[in-house]
Amino acid sequence: MAEKPSPKSIEYVENDFSSLNTHVDGILYNEKQISRLKRYRVDRVRIKQFGLILLILGLLAILLAIAYHFLKMPVKPIIQTVVKTEYIDMPIYKEIEVIKYIDKPVYITQKVPDPDHPPVYIEVPVYIDRPVKVPIQVGAVTDPFTFFHTKEISDLNNIYSAIVGAKYESVESPFPDFQYCYILGKNLGSNTLNRLNIADKDGVNAVTSRNLTDTDIKEFGASRDNITKSLKYCEWYPDKPAVDDIIDPKAPIINVPIQDNPDMPPGSYNYGTGFYINNNGYLVTNQHVIDTKDNKKIDDCSSVWVKDGASKIPAKVIEQDLDLDIAVLKINQVTDNYAKFGGIRTAEDVTALGFPKAGILGDDLKATNGNVSSIANKNFLQYTAPTNSGNSGGPLLNNKGLVVGVVKATAIDLQSTNLGIKGTSVQNFLGRHNIKFVYDDSDVMLEKGDIFDVGKKFTVMVICYP
Repeated sequence: MAEKPSPKSIEYVENDFSSLNTHVDGILYNEKQISRLKRYRVDRVRIKQFGLILLILGLLAILLAIAYHFLKMPVKPIIQTVVKTEYIDMPIYKEIEVIKYIDKPVYITQKVPDPDHPPVYIEVPVYIDRPVKVPIQVGAVTDPFTFFHTKEISDLNNIYSAIVGAKYESVESPFPDFQYCYILGKNLGSNTLNRLNIADKDGVNAVTSRNLTDTDIKEFGASRDNITKSLKYCEWYPDKPAVDDIIDPKAPIINVPIQDNPDMPPGSYNYGTGFYINNNGYLVTNQHVIDTKDNKKIDDCSSVWVKDGASKIPAKVIEQDLDLDIAVLKINQVTDNYAKFGGIRTAEDVTALGFPKAGILGDDLKATNGNVSSIANKNFLQYTAPTNSGNSGGPLLNNKGLVVGVVKATAIDLQSTNLGIKGTSVQNFLGRHNIKFVYDDSDVMLEKGDIFDVGKKFTVMVICYP
């Protein structure tokens, strides 16, 4: 029997890779950390980009909102303006021959019933009363200045007025240094006025007519014959100082200054209301307050007095106008408290101050409230504040305590609607006569009680002895 081969011996070699594995694990861990860091950096960049995008979108939204706001704003209408030339009769203006201004209509809209489709309401424009500018006072002028005098012309075709300008070197000039006269006529084919100089007067020399060419006459738009006839309407200023015709605001009432006010005369008297308008003792009242008989004459009062609190002061009539029913008085006293003028619109509130029925109700100042019904008339307004005899000449105050009118009369057939002189007409009257006043455009609103407290400081009783 064959003998079996003996088994081969196999040798095994055992290797230890633990250190290698540890190294590999370390590398993998590092790679993982690097990968996480890269992702963090990428995420941070993305967040920054997203925030920047949000910021840009926010700015765009703000810009779009601003653009939308301006787009929706009401567009101001383009006002077609016509430059007019205003010629002043009495007031003085330094180195000025004409005053140019532009009329711009000022309106608000107000809902009123539509007469054709009641009770439908429609919006209609309401005119807003505006102030009148005041010329400078003569006493303050030392530089050259010019007077203007206007004469209306109605009997010459296409010639409306003749204006004379008189230049003075100063208020001390003994006569005008130079005068000139020009006429105004309508420009054919338009609404503008043409001006044509027709004559001059140098110092105290005679008037000389200007030589007008056919071109001058044709451009003016009137016949040569009518232009020649218009010379008679040029009213030249006399050869004397300008200040001779001007009332000095500080002049005393009488030649000899009085130390104490005399006692009021005994007997019965009529009365109304007035109010101070400047610090030189000037006050405004109705003309019929100082003319109590038939209003066909003036100065029917034997004497006029002002009762200011406990003081009784004689007054002098400075100016008056029967048609406007206004008079300006002056007392020989400084008046620290005086009224200021303001503006008014239809439907706004007014307060009337005065001394109604003093014999029955007492002679303390009374106040009544109402509103403006209409300012459509040129010189007068309608209001609803109750007024009675004794209120005449008193101020109508707006909700800022400013004068917007003067009480004139109570309507007989409509007791709730009264008539007053518009504040602008009063200002215009004062400006024409070179009497100083103040216009205030303040926006400060007052309570009713405060309006009365303001008004009682400048409102006084005006007394007329027949």
